[in-house]
Amino acid sequence: MVAEKMIRYSKNQAGAHMNYGLVSYLAGDKQVAVAELKKAKELNPNLRQQMETMSKNRPQYQPILKDEEFLKQVFQ
Repeated sequence: MVAEKMIRYSKNQAGAHMNYGLVSYLAGDKQVAVAELKKAKELNPNLRQQMETMSKNRPQYQPILKDEEFLKQVFQ
């Protein structure tokens, strides 16, 4: 998978982990999404704000920010 290769070559880039996590969520794989977004949060403490900003321009991500149970798993 392209996203897995992206992560392999961008291990320390929060944006790569964030994008993989968001796409995984939209694809229905919340377990991978949580793991990737937690890694992104470790690399970027402002991840939540970045996700909120991004969702303004990309409405497909808005449901993620409305999923409180999912967000609790990521940002606890």
